Amino acid sequence: MPINAYLVFPDSDDAILALGEDPDQYMDLVRGIQLAKTLLRDTGDVDFYYDSTNVARFLTNVEVIIGETNKNEISSNLRALLKYRSQDITGNLKADYRAHYMQLLNFAFNDLPPIFVHATESIIEAPQTSFAILNIGGGIEHGQRNTLFIVKDYAFSRTFPTMLKIPIVDNEKELKYWLTSSFSQTGFSLDDASMFEPTNKRYRNQRIYVELQTGHYWYYDFFHRENKQHYEVFDSIGNHLGERDMTGQNIPNSQDNRKKIGDIL
Repeated sequence: MPINAYLVFPDSDDAILALGEDPDQYMDLVRGIQLAKTLLRDTGDVDFYYDSTNVARFLTNVEVIIGETNKNEISSNLRALLKYRSQDITGNLKADYRAHYMQLLNFAFNDLPPIFVHATESIIEAPQTSFAILNIGGGIEHGQRNTLFIVKDYAFSRTFPTMLKIPIVDNEKELKYWLTSSFSQTGFSLDDASMFEPTNKRYRNQRIYVELQTGHYWYYDFFHRENKQHYEVFDSIGNHLGERDMTGQNIPNSQDNRKKIGDIL
């Protein structure tokens, strides 16, 4: 299924200050985009959209906080990430309407950046495509869990506003949940508490889970550009048992003695 993913960067003073002064925090945002691109690419035919004005404001504010050298490194990495299968929506918008999101508890309306105008337009024109907002660094504050209710408000017409909803994900866990709930037909998940329990251990920032019935350790693997998404499985002392597909089934001939996580457990 086609997927349109919209990248929204934190560009307000408050959003940047909330990220702090550690350059690694900003590089984590870049790594998060790479992760998202990998996860989405392995799920379907994905196109990414961004607003270069939003990106420029983000980088300008980042430079104030962490300096020009660190900003330039982040900028270089972003250019590389946005080079392929990514489109700049700047200058490609219809000017006859605006986008707002509605807070359901108090029916308040908040203006949204131009990229949401493009998203709402695309949702209407391409109903067979899946859409999601990747809320990089939590730049957009929203009250609804994983969903924005967007009101398409015509600025120069008496036509009634149109309400739409679009998934919004703030982090890796929410993105995986959206992908699993939207595209997985198997129901298999490491988040199934009847089968797995999360540990406090991680491999390359991926949470390691223990299988309750066997004591085997699992983590979700997306690190290899040539591979599709899968799980790595290890015995109770960290020796590699093999790979499992996204349904949890064994992938033949995938066991590799070189893979070990005993030093992490």
